[in-house]
Amino acid sequence: MAPAPEQMSSMVRGWTSGAASAAPMLNSRHAAIQRRNQAIDLRVFMLDKYREAKYRFLDMSHVA
Repeated sequence: MAPAPEQMSSMVRGWTSGAASAAPMLNSRHAAIQRRNQAIDLRVFMLDKYREAKYRFLDMSHVA
């Protein structure tokens, strides 16, 4: 007959009680960084487009 299974806690295995709660924080931090980077990329893109349009307008205004 097989021995009765023993219940082991995570503390016996060397895990701390906060180890499992770290993963969602990392995921949310990663998501926040991704959103910030996308916003920065959009700002840089729009600034480049604005400068292009401004210089194009200035080049056309002095030709007349």
